Parts: sequence; C-alpha cells; structure tokens
Amino acid sequence: MTEEHHAITLDYERTVAELREASIRLTVELEKLVDECDRLRVENNNLITSEQHNRESGKLLLQTIDILRSENERLKIALQTGEQ
Repeated sequence: MTEEHHAITLDYERTVAELREASIRLTVELEKLVDECDRLRVENNNLITSEQHNRESGKLLLQTIDILRSENERLKIALQTGEQ
C-alpha cells in the first residue's frame, strides 16, 4: 500500500467515524424533538380541555345570572304590589 493509499484509507475511516458520530447526535436530537412535541401535544390538549370547561362554566354562569335577574324582577314587582 502506497503512502497515498494509506492517507486515503485514513481519511475514509475518519469520515466514516465522523458520520457515525453525527448520526448518533442527530438521533439523540431527534428523540429530544419528539419528546418536546409529545409534551406540547399534552399541554395543548390540556389547554383545549380547560378552555372547553371554562366555556361551559361561563354558559352556566350566564344562565344563573338570567335566573337571578328574573327572580329579582319578580321580587321587585312583588314588593311594589305588596305581595309576599
């Protein structure tokens, strides 16, 4: 093997090792990204559930307010007419 062939072989082996290390690094980074996406998906679902709950609570509060206004009007009329 000539010196030139030996240098080419060493360069090839170094390149293969660098590519293997890069592949491992990228796999680790990809796993981190997948984990973060999973975390964000869970957080997003929690926010959606919370928003739906808040909307339902708001509807119930509005219904209660309507009932209380109606009852208040009824009591005002009852007081004005002397009813009990």
